[in-house]
Amino acid sequence: MRMVLKKKLSAGLCLLLMVCTVLGAVPRSGMEVQAAEENEFEIENGVLKKYNGSGGEVIIPDGVTSIGEEAFAGCKTIKSVVIPKNVTSIGWGAFQGCSGLENVTIPENVEIIEDYAFWSCGLTSIEIPSSVTSMGSYPFGACASLESIKVAEGNEKYNSQGNCNAIIETQNNKLIAGCKNTIIPSSVTTIGNDIVNIG
Repeated sequence: MRMVLKKKLSAGLCLLLMVCTVLGAVPRSGMEVQAAEENEFEIENGVLKKYNGSGGEVIIPDGVTSIGEEAFAGCKTIKSVVIPKNVTSIGWGAFQGCSGLENVTIPENVEIIEDYAFWSCGLTSIEIPSSVTSMGSYPFGACASLESIKVAEGNEKYNSQGNCNAIIETQNNKLIAGCKNTIIPSSVTTIGNDIVNIG
């Protein structure tokens, strides 16, 4: 009888240990998963200050309204970024040096793209939405893989007339950003000093 009880107790303890191990190996609730994801981002008053994640495909939280200076700078493991629709500005050097970044969609509400925002990224194409009204210097500078640049129709400040693969200021016909496939339209009167990707 004692032997039988010992065997049953041993089997029960083994089962309990297995259950505890499994429970310890996986999150106990969706809230824990959410907390882990939120720890990837340092956000203050809607401004994304710093990304602390491991890279790959990054989805910025919906509560973010601005991407701060150098928030992702130097993170070479990022492959793609989804920017939420509430974001209105992309700060100085926000993604500079993200050499692995191949894909990013700038949402329609973005109005400001500051200096060096995507400097030296791995982007192959980019589209500027109609909402953008201000762009700094070298926003896509040193993006050696960049083959296509397009400004969405309806943008009152910038254009990509004739599928020129460039960004042109409409008011003064100044070319401010290009890529290796840029064809300079005959209407362009000025080429900015910060054009580094043409040719």
